[in-house]
Amino acid sequence: MVKSPVPVRFLILICATLCLTSILSNMNTYNFTKICMQDDNSTQKVPYTTSESKFLQSCVGIGALAASIPFSVAFQYLPHKPVFIVAGVISGVSTALVPLASTLGYGWFLTARIFQGMAFSATFPLAGSITANWATPYEHGVFIGLLTGNTQLSNIFTMPVSGWLCSSSAGWTSVYYVHAGVSLVTFTLFFLFFKSDPKEHSWVEEKEIETIGRGKVEKKTSRPKDLPFRHILTSLSLWACWIASFGDLITVQLVSQFNPQYMKNYLDYDVLSSGFLAALPIIFQFLVKLSSGILSDYITCISETWKTKIFNTIALAVAAGFFIILAFIPQEKHLLAIIIMICAESVMGCNTAGFNKCATLHSQQYAYFSMQQIMNIWACTIFIEPFFVNMIVKDNTFIDWRNCFLAHAILLLFVNTVFCLFADASPAKWTQTLTNSEGPEDVIPPSPPSYAMAPMLSMHPSLMSAPPAPPPPPPMSSYQMAPPPPPPQYPMPHPPHGSSSMMMMGSQIPFLSALDPPIPPISSVSSSAYSTPPEKNQYELSPEVQRWDRQEPKYKHIDEAEAVVAPDVVVAEDTVDEKSSNSEKVEKLHENERLARMDLKYEEPEPTPLDNGTVTFHAWFVRKL
Repeated sequence: MVKSPVPVRFLILICATLCLTSILSNMNTYNFTKICMQDDNSTQKVPYTTSESKFLQSCVGIGALAASIPFSVAFQYLPHKPVFIVAGVISGVSTALVPLASTLGYGWFLTARIFQGMAFSATFPLAGSITANWATPYEHGVFIGLLTGNTQLSNIFTMPVSGWLCSSSAGWTSVYYVHAGVSLVTFTLFFLFFKSDPKEHSWVEEKEIETIGRGKVEKKTSRPKDLPFRHILTSLSLWACWIASFGDLITVQLVSQFNPQYMKNYLDYDVLSSGFLAALPIIFQFLVKLSSGILSDYITCISETWKTKIFNTIALAVAAGFFIILAFIPQEKHLLAIIIMICAESVMGCNTAGFNKCATLHSQQYAYFSMQQIMNIWACTIFIEPFFVNMIVKDNTFIDWRNCFLAHAILLLFVNTVFCLFADASPAKWTQTLTNSEGPEDVIPPSPPSYAMAPMLSMHPSLMSAPPAPPPPPPMSSYQMAPPPPPPQYPMPHPPHGSSSMMMMGSQIPFLSALDPPIPPISSVSSSAYSTPPEKNQYELSPEVQRWDRQEPKYKHIDEAEAVVAPDVVVAEDTVDEKSSNSEKVEKLHENERLARMDLKYEEPEPTPLDNGTVTFHAWFVRKL
């Protein structure tokens, strides 16, 4: 086993985040290259009309929606690692073929873009699966923040790199080749290192497995492939998360798809500057996204539901306020417009601890399905946003962009209100059910009964089983007390009268029996819903009954046949005679030994915790008194 200096779950998190970022970066390449394709003076110039360019930008949403059901079924019935690797291969190959497809014709270019969108369908289900399997209960915010942060990371990488490559002699085609090469590297690392379950990874130690599983409810079911569709589709909390995600993601598409256009065509920056300025707000958004996830995990003074509502309000309502301010900033105020844009996009990073975290916490082991629906909504926004923005922004004027920002601000306020009314981050009841092989659902067993119910349960014939064999006694030291003798059998002076049921009742009552029998353990088959009652002294009797275990115990170094005394202790010859009973002999022998130990100042060793049980310890305690 290779010992990693960093917890393996964080290495898995980084590896998966790089692959998710690579897929989304490949899909976003056209959002920037479209502004340099028309300005390219080389033979690589590709003239497209406004309608064709708009459809090339939104067709990835069609591909994502088309592949949503196949990838959802594949994640449900197949191991997640090979499914995601297939998505990575589709994304990398289609990205590398875009320059060739653009020369063959518009239809080939459109097909390559659709395949780029198909790979995107596998991103959110993997994010939900990794969070459910690898994150501890106190790290959900960090995992969700980084895994869903591929939106920001992809733009942080794509926009500056694309701006630099487009401005170089390599031209816009090099953008696609570089992104395809990055996909090859990241998915090779994913293939070599990633495992779907911590128990399958050879680098994960037992301590880390316990850390990951601590606080999680182990859900065992014989039909793990079944999804509670009715419960999921009727959950108001999940619908609130999905509605909030629609408003958030459609605004994210405004940033990722039209920020370069806003910088170049409205604020009049060049291509290289547009690339870096468009990435600047997204850098701050990613930092806020990661910080909000960590902060949400460390806040424990309020419930998870209230935390998600607070962070979601910051992400959507506060961002709406900044967009309203941005709508009224004139075109000449370049610096002020960029600062407000940075503020608006940064606070949207708090959505990690908002609807994203609420969806995973509420759906628990079905988080991959709820995140799949967020991915479907994202695909819809990718398809809708180009038509929506181009319908408002026609000439890149102040009025056009003002109406665009105000429309998105109103939408953000509306969806945040819906989320705050219906969101619930506590685990849903349908996530805590166990299904057997026959189909019906059984709720989790109730809490165990009190100890007072244990004797009543033990008297029932169907709940009784043979008591387990007593454990072997620990090895005794030279001065350790020997185990006490077995309890004496008191013969009954008269045979019992009555039926066998009366005899059994008599044996259960302490005043009618010499010794109360120990309580037999409850059968694990017939009473699996009850835990073992707390231990109790099984020989505890009423004060009226003579305690056989209170007589002086024997010692291993004492021979019963002869008295062990100190040399200066004189024992009268008539103290132990032939007429004395055995009990009197033993008592006198103990008395002689006690006098000898007092004279020799011998100190008896204290009993160890692994002594001969309750009876021996009680006898020692009484003898000390």
